[in-house]
Amino acid sequence: MKKGFYTIMSAQFFSSLADNALLVAAIELLKTGGAPSWHIPALTPMFALFYVILAPVVGAFADAEAARETRQKVERLGLKTYTQVAQTSAGSRIRVRVGPFATREDAEAALAKAKAAGLAAVVLTL
Repeated sequence: MKKGFYTIMSAQFFSSLADNALLVAAIELLKTGGAPSWHIPALTPMFALFYVILAPVVGAFADAEAARETRQKVERLGLKTYTQVAQTSAGSRIRVRVGPFATREDAEAALAKAKAAGLAAVVLTL
């Protein structure tokens, strides 16, 4: 593995660790600050929402086989993928997405990894 791979993986690990620490700290602040009881259950889904807001797209395909091949190529890079079918003026397209990611930095790191592998990718904010 190249040194850059380990750098990206380390950055993603520490970013996830920091996100979880923020969630724990926010919950504790709500508890000790006398916030209404519904705030804590509402906070957890809000943190989870940020994991689906940023998702790099590595392709939109009319052909299911091309979408499958691209998805496999991305997964060989160690990135989690999922697909979404979208209706366009040109017909159905299968979007291959990476992620989801909690922060733009995590999404950009995955984007760089995909581009280094020769994939045309962009980060979409949903």
